[in-house]
Amino acid sequence: MTDLAAARKAMLGRATIGDQLRRHAQHTPNKEAIIYYGPDGSRSVISYEQLNAQVNRVANALAGLGVGKSDVVAVMSRNSVDYMTIWFATLKLGAALTGLNFTFTETEISYQVNHARPRILMAEDVFCGRITAAREAGSLGCVEHFVYSSAGETEPPEGWLAFSGLVAAGDAAEPAADVHEDDVAMLVYTSGTTAFPKGVLISHRNYLISTTPAWTLGLDLGPQVVWLFVMPFFTIAGLGSMTNIINCGATIVLAHTIDPAAAIRIIATEKVTYMAQTPTFFLAMTAEPEFRGADLTALQRCITYGGTVPSHMITAWQEASPGITWGT
Repeated sequence: MTDLAAARKAMLGRATIGDQLRRHAQHTPNKEAIIYYGPDGSRSVISYEQLNAQVNRVANALAGLGVGKSDVVAVMSRNSVDYMTIWFATLKLGAALTGLNFTFTETEISYQVNHARPRILMAEDVFCGRITAAREAGSLGCVEHFVYSSAGETEPPEGWLAFSGLVAAGDAAEPAADVHEDDVAMLVYTSGTTAFPKGVLISHRNYLISTTPAWTLGLDLGPQVVWLFVMPFFTIAGLGSMTNIINCGATIVLAHTIDPAAAIRIIATEKVTYMAQTPTFFLAMTAEPEFRGADLTALQRCITYGGTVPSHMITAWQEASPGITWGT
């Protein structure tokens, strides 16, 4: 049996996060996976079939750069389709992803990168300057290739690879990689409030037999859900929640940047059914002039965290959408 045939045979009996995306692409190819509002406010829609094909292209391009099982890929970016794509591409190769907080200083960047030792580091163009400064200070020597994700805000540094080039160069076929459910998927760093953060290893299996089923049962999460997503992917809450939503075949509404007024418009336009944010953000939305007249009745579940929930906030939202269920 050839290596490719063996890999294809293994796909039938394994359960990984990348396989779940592949199955959605096969069974519900035209289902909306991502509705994305870009830096300029433009709207684009990506189906599960399109997302899987783009993920495969990037995975095969990364494999061509030497990324494979047990390697690490690092990303420093705001939420974007590129971030989601390289996340799933990394997983399909048996590698792990670590997200860098985009507010990090050069010292903090150097610490996490030198500790995680990624072979590839992708940064949104606006953050490339900090990465370059850390390199010029003699750090980040473990990184073999630097990739920029363009938001159209700044010119990329010389010598960096374009993420769009990886998409264009890669093959859309499923990558032939030996990936197992016990392989590490995420290398997440703790908050580091009293010292430098500590790395935490999380496997594919953790999500597929524990976290995602818990979300399915506890939140009634499934293909019918349209989730306005605002949590940053560099956190475990952000990356983990996004993974659960895609695992369940739901639709993510993603905005490059978002404020309370924009959130109201997106909820009304996209008929968003689920949203998670802080009480401060939900309260700020109720103060927007558009709040009273907007049709927010599609919203069924609001999840909040990180602060006290004032009663007048709940009252305002119940008037806007009486069917909302709140949770923390």
